[in-house]
Amino acid sequence: MKRARIIGAAAEKDSARLEDLLRRCDIITAGMVSTGDRSLKQLSKLYADVVVVFSPAPEDTEFAFMNKLNLEHPRFCTILITDTSDTSVFTKAMRCSVAAVLSRDVSPEELTQTINAELSRHRMRLGIKDNEAESGNVIAVFSTKGGTGKTTVAVNLAASLAKSGRRVALIDLDLQFGDVGVFMNISKSDTISDLIEEGDFSPDAVTGYLYKHSCGVHALCAPGSPEQADLITPEHIEAVISSVKNGYEYVILDLPPILDDNSIASIEQADHIWFITNPEISTLKNTKVCMDILRSLDLEDKIRIVLNKDGDAIISKDKVKSVLLSEIELSIPYDFKTAVTAVNRGKPFVISDPHAKVSKAFEKYVKSLDEAK
Repeated sequence: MKRARIIGAAAEKDSARLEDLLRRCDIITAGMVSTGDRSLKQLSKLYADVVVVFSPAPEDTEFAFMNKLNLEHPRFCTILITDTSDTSVFTKAMRCSVAAVLSRDVSPEELTQTINAELSRHRMRLGIKDNEAESGNVIAVFSTKGGTGKTTVAVNLAASLAKSGRRVALIDLDLQFGDVGVFMNISKSDTISDLIEEGDFSPDAVTGYLYKHSCGVHALCAPGSPEQADLITPEHIEAVISSVKNGYEYVILDLPPILDDNSIASIEQADHIWFITNPEISTLKNTKVCMDILRSLDLEDKIRIVLNKDGDAIISKDKVKSVLLSEIELSIPYDFKTAVTAVNRGKPFVISDPHAKVSKAFEKYVKSLDEAK
């Protein structure tokens, strides 16, 4: 089981003590909030598994907070740490669906064990099975900066897989400035914000929002305006990906060049992270720094390095491997003219120019997937 991601909730005067306790546990602290109604909206934007509430003597306002938390955000498992041994506290906590009540002097080791045990039970109640084999292969295409060719890779990987006869979904999760619609000449279609506004995440409903492209890819476009992105939460992302991945052999996620909570939620759902980098010093430096962050989140095993624009600089493929201490999953040759022409036409180059070197690189990779079976 992966390390749990925790949000701490406490009054301002108790916040430092809780933060120190969580820091000494074998968990990932995703954020700290106060115990009040205003924090409930903030919680919807944070990607985590468990909320640990610290209150030496919980009052009605704090029980109201926990009750609303579990009603509005059932994906969170809630644990209360308190001073009192009053049985009425345990009774009220149970009524608020709190998973466990612990004493204030709980050790970091005991808290870690309780978090892991209660989270496992909570996930079972929600019907989520750890290490469950899924029918879909989810690939998150990610980069630390714009201009690396992230969307180009996502679109052409999806088109190449579809061309080989696979059932492929492509979801644009660059929610503010996504370009999948531009790259595929999708002038008008439903978007992920339309789907979320509808609120039905059943597989049939979600599939109905995907645009059926002529190349065979089923695409879900980013919102039409940046402000709509603010309405989309990690919980929405999880629901969309969970619904789509059972109906497709491959689900490709085009992520923004930022590691926020929505991106982390997407990456957690993915089987592999295609980390796009270029043979250029600043990009490699950013890639290395971000890889260290992903390792700290226990996501190292998912990382697959994709070298785009190979041959565009004096830095060789071997040098890139040496700098990143990683093998390269796919090397894509530099071909500015083919890439730009494809974008201007609104057609993936693996379809519009199948004989180009860049197209052959994708074709060879997809064939290797068959050979590996």
